[in-house]
Order: sequence, then structure tokens, then C-alpha cells
Amino acid sequence: MLSIGTLVAYTMVAIAVLVTRYTPGVQSVITGLDTIDEKTDKWLQSICCKPGEAGGQDDRLPEVSYRQVQDNHEDSSIGSQQPDEQTSFCVRVATFVLTLAITAFTVCLTRTSAHLFRGEAWAVLLCGIFGLMVVLSLMYIGRQPRNSATFPFMVQGVPIIPALTIFFNVLLLVMLNQWTYIRFSIWMVLGKNSVFYRCLDHA
Repeated sequence: MLSIGTLVAYTMVAIAVLVTRYTPGVQSVITGLDTIDEKTDKWLQSICCKPGEAGGQDDRLPEVSYRQVQDNHEDSSIGSQQPDEQTSFCVRVATFVLTLAITAFTVCLTRTSAHLFRGEAWAVLLCGIFGLMVVLSLMYIGRQPRNSATFPFMVQGVPIIPALTIFFNVLLLVMLNQWTYIRFSIWMVLGKNSVFYRCLDHA
């Protein structure tokens, strides 16, 4: 039951990272960036210094400014655009399709693995269709304009890294025993009823 809650939470975080990157009007978070950069510079300089020169401030290597690596592989016409409500809605729909396609693909992989190993056409075709849906959804999301918001920590490789996170989390969820879901559903129903009766008592 703990595994279900943890994996679902991680999947929701990956989906939120994917959607937020293409949402307009997101504010940047710059609190404490200068302090982090200064600590990073000193740590990197201490590694580059010779053992006998570690204590001397003047003997260290010249100051080097470290900057966040920007994605240069994006098309210039796409990078110059800013997301709006229409593109954000399209990304949310594509993310929903991506999640469904990943879920169906993982179910096919786990339930038809024996048929896949035997090379049966229907199993290969089914997995190929859902796999193609995953690839097309990722390509569509990757073509949409991103916002320019920056944070102290940002996930690199969007949308590939969040999609891989969703894939592995859903794969682990699919591989759980069916009795785990039955116990989880019972506890959720009991918890919901207890909250409902508490609200009635306070009312």
C-alpha cells in the first residue's frame, strides 16, 4: 500500500514538472542563487587546486563563473516564442494522452510478455501502436514553446526525463499484486467514511 502511494506521488510530480514547463505566467524563483553559486565556485576551485596550495587564497586558479547550461538543440523559432493558454492546453491534453499510452504500453509489456517472446503478431502490433503513441506525444510536447521561468533546481531533458519517470513508476505500479490494490481500496474507503462521519459530528 505504501508503494502505491509513493509511486503515484512521484508520477504526479513528474506530470507537474512536464506541464509547468509549458505553462504561461510562471514566476521565477531566484532566492539564494548567488549564495549557491559562490559555494559552488569555491568547491570547484578547491578540487582544482593542488594539495599544497589549498590553503592559499592567492594561489588558487583564476575565478571562473559557472552558468546554467541552456538547451541549444531547440529550434530558434520555437525558442523565441512564449507559451499561451492554447499551447498550454494542448500540452495538458498531450500529457494526458502520453500517460494513458504509457500505461497501456506497460500493461501490454507485462501481460503479453510471453506472446512477445514468441513473436506473435497481435502482441507486437499492440505494443507497437501504444509505443508509437508515446513517441508521437513526446514529439508533439517537445515542439511546443516553453516558458522562461528559472528555479534553483530545474529538471533537464524535458520532456524525456519526466516521461521516463512516468514510465518506470507506472511499470512498477502495474507489476504490483492485485491483492495490494484490493487492500488499498478498502483502506481508502474506510478512511473516506471516517472523515465523512467526523465532518457530520462537527456539523
